[in-house]
Amino acid sequence: MLKCFLSIMTTLSQISQKRKVLIVDDEQDIREILAMYVETHFNFEVLIAQNGTEAIEVIKKNTDLACVLCDYNMPNGNGGMVYTFIRKNFPQIPYILVSTSNASDYPEFSDNEVFGSAQKPYFLASLKTLLEKLPSQKPNTFDNEYCSVGYAILQFLKTAPCDIYLKLSENHYVKTINSGTEILLEDLDKLKNKGAPFLYLLKKDAIHVLNRLDQSFFDIQAGRAVTAEDFFEKNTTTIQLIQNLKEHFKWSEQLVLSTKKAIKNVLENAKKSSAASVFLAKLKQDSDSLLVQHASIQSIITLDLLKILNFKDDSIFENMVCASIFKDMALDQSEQKNYFIFKKNTLDKKSKNLPDVKKFMEHPFLGSILIRDLGEYFEKARILILEHHETHNGMGFPFQFDYTKVLLSSAVFIISNELADFLLDPSEKIKTPAKFYEQLLEKNLTGEFEKVLQAISVLYVL
Repeated sequence: MLKCFLSIMTTLSQISQKRKVLIVDDEQDIREILAMYVETHFNFEVLIAQNGTEAIEVIKKNTDLACVLCDYNMPNGNGGMVYTFIRKNFPQIPYILVSTSNASDYPEFSDNEVFGSAQKPYFLASLKTLLEKLPSQKPNTFDNEYCSVGYAILQFLKTAPCDIYLKLSENHYVKTINSGTEILLEDLDKLKNKGAPFLYLLKKDAIHVLNRLDQSFFDIQAGRAVTAEDFFEKNTTTIQLIQNLKEHFKWSEQLVLSTKKAIKNVLENAKKSSAASVFLAKLKQDSDSLLVQHASIQSIITLDLLKILNFKDDSIFENMVCASIFKDMALDQSEQKNYFIFKKNTLDKKSKNLPDVKKFMEHPFLGSILIRDLGEYFEKARILILEHHETHNGMGFPFQFDYTKVLLSSAVFIISNELADFLLDPSEKIKTPAKFYEQLLEKNLTGEFEKVLQAISVLYVL
């Protein structure tokens, strides 16, 4: 599915006797979000049903389910029907209601045997608590399992903190770099040129990589920077590390701490740069680093706009940076490479219904899930990610919000996202502040968007 989850899901698929969870919901978006969350946070195999009738057939064939996650209001059999069937035939299977209402609101659940309820739309936090309480639910052990590690991470490590392996086949790994030895760029290039997309390490050794990268974040921050462009380069380097970490490692307490520390570093560098310098930077039209460049540019622009608009709270600055980094990380390799084509297709009535375009339009939902484990402090970032492709006229996605439903902070993030697109889009021939401002004027912005337009004029035009 998503690039940032592939290595984790590949490793989990090698674990024997994996327990199964059945997800029942008539909405495809909800099914996919639940499936991705369960697969990447718990050692479960996911089964899917679109309604109550399908769910009962799946349960008949899988009587050893770890639990059932079920919506209530569905065609062809509601959640109450599924619960009644389970209680009568397989009472040992825990039933968790995932709906807009609690179990107490429905008469079918009056026996109080429901394992728990996770209320939409913000159900993931309570669902995590419930899944952790399931009988025999044990944390994953990774003593003899491998996880992928990106070349960018290895390049910054310089010295291997643990043994590094090359994957020859599904169950055959060979050591290529010994712990404690120097990591040479030419050696990494040779491996990459031979077709190895990334290397591997034992999951139990991931903590050593995270500890070393913590020091790398400090070194980047402490390094000498003379111009605004130097701080821009620092940002790009740090963001590249953060994105590589999340792509190759499952959230852990150490990774959460490392990410929060890195976000603070990006914020400090962005404060020392300026949005104006971004226009002058010589940006490479390199699709492989698009997410990194986009995040670095947007983090700087949002901070300058917030200052013009008199935002004072440090938490909103950090949330903006966090959202800049993670907003597009749910895009797979094809979507990243063809980002601007996909985005244009979302505006076309015929193209937007194509399966690959509809999948692209789901990435705000999936991106918001990525940062759940960073905690409540970054809840604003989650909302910014969800809304970063909305538009003033309500033609955006995924909610089709118009200017009446968007807060000022989201309007800032949406416009800064458009500005980063403008700078990196190869089809834009004239990349000047005046040109972008002209495009905004043509949209006749009102509400909170108009305030951002005025801030853009102060930064780039007046």
